[in-house]
Amino acid sequence: MLLSFKFLLSIFSQFSFASVDLSGEEEIPKNPTDHWYDSFNISGDFAMDGIWVGNSRESLKTTPFSIHEARLAFTADPAENVQVAVEWFPVFWVPSNSDRVSQAYFQFKNLLTNALGESLLNVKAGRFDIPFGDDYLRQNAPDNSLITRPAAWWWAWDNGVELYGKFHGLGWITSFTNGSLGTNMTTGKKRRSLAVKLYGDITESLEISASFLNTGASASHELWQGYSIIKPVLSTSAGGLATQAKLFEASAKY
Repeated sequence: MLLSFKFLLSIFSQFSFASVDLSGEEEIPKNPTDHWYDSFNISGDFAMDGIWVGNSRESLKTTPFSIHEARLAFTADPAENVQVAVEWFPVFWVPSNSDRVSQAYFQFKNLLTNALGESLLNVKAGRFDIPFGDDYLRQNAPDNSLITRPAAWWWAWDNGVELYGKFHGLGWITSFTNGSLGTNMTTGKKRRSLAVKLYGDITESLEISASFLNTGASASHELWQGYSIIKPVLSTSAGGLATQAKLFEASAKY
């Protein structure tokens, strides 16, 4: 008998400041845009899992429990339509991935809008989730209903620039990134990674998306499949044969 489970705890805290009249009169709140720290937010969560193998209670006593994932996120809005975000994993479910900073970026919103109020153009610069497929939208434990991620779970973090927007209900995202596993900058055009995604709602209950990803040629590119990095046989992390993946994905959610 195999029994596995996941326990999830989410925490959220928001810091805000107000100006107080020490003469005893009532508090006078400040405009949220007066200081960047008025919108400083801290949030986080962690997931604990365990496996019970066997048909006796003694098996449960000897089965180790572990923190599967722990996450901290920091966001601030230093100006209107400008956001700074950092996401860090003190504990991550891929032990071999030493780069625990998944996101660290500046985001500039509503650079271009239309009469309908749609945000046609937004820019994100820094480190972020690669916009390929829909799995990255369920990247964190609170959003993933499964205990772990399946083997076919495509995901990546990388450094670069992302442009996104929406026009008449059709959303689009494109990113141009380093194409490398680590947080360091890379050299050479062949290593750059390009991602393009289109998505939208066909009906109130039907969502569709289509994505393309070109990882660029590298022996240590950023693309993961489940718990493993895609690389050729006999390739090593220190160098070796380069791989270049061109992937397409279409999905529908009803």
